[in-house]
Amino acid sequence: MAREFELVAGPYGEMTDGPIWDGSGLVFSSIGESCIRRYDPSTREATVFRPHWMRIRGLAFDADGTLSGCQSGSRRIVRFNADGSADELRVRGRGPRITLRNDR
Repeated sequence: MAREFELVAGPYGEMTDGPIWDGSGLVFSSIGESCIRRYDPSTREATVFRPHWMRIRGLAFDADGTLSGCQSGSRRIVRFNADGSADELRVRGRGPRITLRNDR
């Protein structure tokens, strides 16, 4: 099956990662720009949603709608609060405990 793709915004430096739909737009990280962007299909614009965040990869919304992202290099998960602040998350998986710090 052949597929056609259309460039709707960008390009944004090296690469993008972690796309997630928020109900009305696409939130993604722009690795080369060290920020998180949000693409609004109604305006066809991708604006900076969260500036100054390096190497944010996978993004996810929790049950309350709060955005979190995996920060490679720092090996941590960061929660982005509605007031513009961010919190570290503490996680225990298999093996040693992982402590995540705020990057601000």
